[in-house]
Amino acid sequence: MLQKNEKFMIQIRELSNDENLKKIIDGLLWNLEDKYEFQIGTTNQYDFMISYHWNDNVLVYKIYKYLIEKFNYKIWLNDQSISNSICQTIEKSKFILMCMSETYKTNENCRSIVEYAQYRKKIIIPLIIKQVELDSWFESICTEYLYIDFVKQNFEDAIQLLIKEINMKTIEQKEINSTMIDHSQQETSLSILPTTTAVNLHLNAIQDDYKRIPIKLWSDKHVEHFLHDNKLDLMILLTEYMNGKDLSQLFDKCQLQQDYWTIFDRFNNELKKRFQQTLSISIYVRFLNQLQKYINMSRV
Repeated sequence: MLQKNEKFMIQIRELSNDENLKKIIDGLLWNLEDKYEFQIGTTNQYDFMISYHWNDNVLVYKIYKYLIEKFNYKIWLNDQSISNSICQTIEKSKFILMCMSETYKTNENCRSIVEYAQYRKKIIIPLIIKQVELDSWFESICTEYLYIDFVKQNFEDAIQLLIKEINMKTIEQKEINSTMIDHSQQETSLSILPTTTAVNLHLNAIQDDYKRIPIKLWSDKHVEHFLHDNKLDLMILLTEYMNGKDLSQLFDKCQLQQDYWTIFDRFNNELKKRFQQTLSISIYVRFLNQLQKYINMSRV
């Protein structure tokens, strides 16, 4: 294995000091070295790493400038170059903003960055910044993540959707990182607390976990968390401010044979008109199937 030949690897690294060869050598080192096996701290030094292709820098810089000036975010800008330092930057970033275009799609280094971010379970927010076909490996990305389209929408509308998505992901990340209270310990604690205190704690637990309560008691935040947990982020745009009772009524309406596809068409029209996105049949069907599980549980 070449990466075990220390003399060879030292010579290769020395060549990376040559600016004319730097990107080529960085790419070679990426493939030679075990890109997943190095020690990295867990502290997030950056709010975002923006991954983009150099040819797409105009809109990328505009997004970067907006996020810096309006929110004072710490952001690392990375074009398609690859190196171990970039891997460490991914590790130390809360989110990865993936700037999609045809040049990004066809660049192997860009794809490697995204694959590494996925491997490390980083939160990825895809941004369409140039006209692009969502095929090849982009297809799976856009199925898994809610993307923001800066091409079909004006900049202000798209950036506001991005901010909303960032805020949503931030809340979710805090919940994931927070220590979960053991259910049995919680029940023991509630049994020895005064009644009023126990009720308050119980209400807080309900607010934090939609899975434990009937769907008709869900708040609009419960609805958002339910949709995100089931990878139905696109439906968040269509169910804004809806609570569990509203969602149940929508489900009942969809079950009527004459309304099943009518509602699907209405959803699609609203997405196209307001967000320049489309709803696939698979997401619509999965939305109803996942929703039915919780409705059935509530009726038991």
